[in-house]
Amino acid sequence: MAKIRLLVDTDILIDYLKKIKPAKALFDSRITDIYCSILSKKELLTKPGLSSKKDHKPLIKNQSSKNR
Repeated sequence: MAKIRLLVDTDILIDYLKKIKPAKALFDSRITDIYCSILSKKELLTKPGLSSKKDHKPLIKNQSSKNR
């Protein structure tokens, strides 16, 4: 079965980080590949407590220009 490729907004990412059940279920699904825009990544990195440290496991895959 092919996976569903899903581009999510910053609000969905924040809901996941807050452990809100619908967002958590979306990320826990094995049938979706979750992507975000570079703008969402920038917005998240401006939130207190989040950083761009290299040693952290990526939460999601970045949407690259090759996949458009």
